[in-house]
Amino acid sequence: MTDAIRPRRSVLYMPGSNARALEKAKALPADALILDLEDAVAPNAKVAAREQVVGVLRAGGYGPREVVIRINGAGTPWHADDLAAAAHSPAAAVLLPKVEGAGQVRAAAAALPEGMDLWCMIETPLAILHAEEIAAASAKTKCLVMGTSDLATDLGALHTPRREPFATALSLCLLAARAYGLAAYKAESLAEIRAASRGLRAIVDVEIGLHENYCAAWGLDTTALETAREDSATLAYTRYVLERGMAGDLLDLYVALAPCIVGYAEIGAALCADRAAATEGNAYGEWIEMYGGADYQDVARRAVDQLDRLERARAGPGRFDALARTFRQATRLEAAFWDMGLTRAF
Repeated sequence: MTDAIRPRRSVLYMPGSNARALEKAKALPADALILDLEDAVAPNAKVAAREQVVGVLRAGGYGPREVVIRINGAGTPWHADDLAAAAHSPAAAVLLPKVEGAGQVRAAAAALPEGMDLWCMIETPLAILHAEEIAAASAKTKCLVMGTSDLATDLGALHTPRREPFATALSLCLLAARAYGLAAYKAESLAEIRAASRGLRAIVDVEIGLHENYCAAWGLDTTALETAREDSATLAYTRYVLERGMAGDLLDLYVALAPCIVGYAEIGAALCADRAAATEGNAYGEWIEMYGGADYQDVARRAVDQLDRLERARAGPGRFDALARTFRQATRLEAAFWDMGLTRAF
């Protein structure tokens, strides 16, 4: 992430197959435009839409707007050609859909030239849980875009009048933002400060704003989000993490945040190693394979390495028992936090 922040108060999707819409977009009062080659384009129109989008961008006329091309996802017949065409276009960025791991981010980033940014769609439960790792996978990543429609489908959640499932996701983002702000305050080296501030910028300057835009499109404005009653499970988890950070040091804070990264990796690896836990035909098969897979296991190993470095630098005699108690309590509270979200979604 760079320190430069572009205004993204309004970000509009335009179907890449609709020439009239692409022309009209040149006069729309939006900060950014996403020219879509994925969901908005029928399979038999994708090649023509790709050529059309690249052509209108080369012709120009979009002024200061940040123009982004959303390509088709990895594993589709159009992905490689979309990525190559976008990389050679005047677009400011490429939006990568269905991102769930750092490997996907690194592969896409490697195909982009210097100066072209990468945006990542966060639209599955796995992606939301690990948005930080996705954001940190490449310096070219500038935005995390939340796709709440696909998320609701994956969760089997109802579209309730107050959109409680989305409010829960925003609560998690706010927790991360506060925690990383506190991490920067507690840090004692430039490396620690930079690591914390990068996560904070990604969430506060970009991700939360995009969450607000998406929720606003479905009738849930910022005021409704800010005034929503906090569930007791949310209060218990978030305040515990912050209390551990305020009362202790950076090691206490990172231990309180560790159950998500380390705990899920351990569970995924154990299930993958258990022959009785078949993933084929299993409703949770994708979950198991993701957390037990090489990409996520690498993320967890790096998280453990960071904890080990902090332990060597900050832990004194007899401190392990207290840190273990923090980890166990944070694990219980995090489980209750997510159970709250699922319970209110059905």
